Amino acid sequence: MDNPTARIRAPHFSYTQERRLSIVGLPEGVSVREVGRDLEVRVNPYLATAGAYRAELHYGTPGETRAAAPLNLTISLPPPTVLSKGALIVCEGDSLTYGQDTNTGRGAPINGAPQTRSATPYPETLAGLLDVTVINRGFPGDRTSEGLKRWKDQAEKPDLTVLMYGSNDWRNFGGYKDGPLPVATYKENLTALVKRRQEQGSQVIVLSPPPTRIPLGGGLDAYVEASREVATQVGVPWLNTGLMLREVEAAYSDDVHLNAAGYQAIARGVRAYLEHP
Repeated sequence: MDNPTARIRAPHFSYTQERRLSIVGLPEGVSVREVGRDLEVRVNPYLATAGAYRAELHYGTPGETRAAAPLNLTISLPPPTVLSKGALIVCEGDSLTYGQDTNTGRGAPINGAPQTRSATPYPETLAGLLDVTVINRGFPGDRTSEGLKRWKDQAEKPDLTVLMYGSNDWRNFGGYKDGPLPVATYKENLTALVKRRQEQGSQVIVLSPPPTRIPLGGGLDAYVEASREVATQVGVPWLNTGLMLREVEAAYSDDVHLNAAGYQAIARGVRAYLEHP
């Protein structure tokens, strides 16, 4: 989960072109910025601590405060994900969980799919990093609707389920007749996927659909934001794969799928969260 956001109405002041906003007493991990007449409050769960806080908003010209008002904040965070040694993790998703690598893949196909795989898909890499058992439940082309059907009868009872869907909901790379899924449908399905595993006793983490090399993302950002909203609404951690991949110089095997370095970066990002929630 990165930067949950809330928007609140700013206290009324006499606005002038010269006004400046400053805030005194914000807790670590919290930032505030003006958006029109609102204040956008962002919380970084890696830095913030749950609790009630009081800060002050100061408005005025540079060097001179004209007005001040209290800002009361209550921060609540999802419970940390706790795993014991030898835990079982199940990773559900599409080709990016499967580990499809169209150019340099050398891994054997799994789950009945024919596509070539990276030698280091993120679930298998994660298993080695954490010394846990990880089952890869990725299938190329799957949207959230296919994920709901394909893995509904899993027998395992994982300690943690990691969900990463959205790329095919967005562009329907799997070629399903009903095409891409609207963002609203994606959110509904992803919520159902989370709650299904929670009801089976599993902890859940939601990963954002990774960015692509398709110019401007073609609308993928809406699905990234939707995945964050779902995680926030149901109270589970959300991890931003875009941040995990940002420092990788060459992460892609084609415009959508990752190479070994890209998949390894996602595995390291998940491990970093699990070790320091």
